[in-house]
Amino acid sequence: MSSKNLFVGLMSGTSLDGIDAVLVEIDGTNQDDFSWNQIAFMSRPYNKEYRNGLYGAIERGTPELLCQFNTSLGEQFGAAVCE
Repeated sequence: MSSKNLFVGLMSGTSLDGIDAVLVEIDGTNQDDFSWNQIAFMSRPYNKEYRNGLYGAIERGTPELLCQFNTSLGEQFGAAVCE
């Protein structure tokens, strides 16, 4: 029996250049019949202002500022998935 599922992988690396997203279809129920297929990939760069804000938050951010960027980054991930 086939068991196909779609998954989205998201990453924002240490270079802080943006978000990478990949959509894959995974098929199979065990190691013997496992397969996957990349359906789509995209990179969503941060604009200069956002990137500078992230650097500032990491270098000298207060807990409040870090929490704001944590929320903002989650919103950026969500937007990347919706694209």
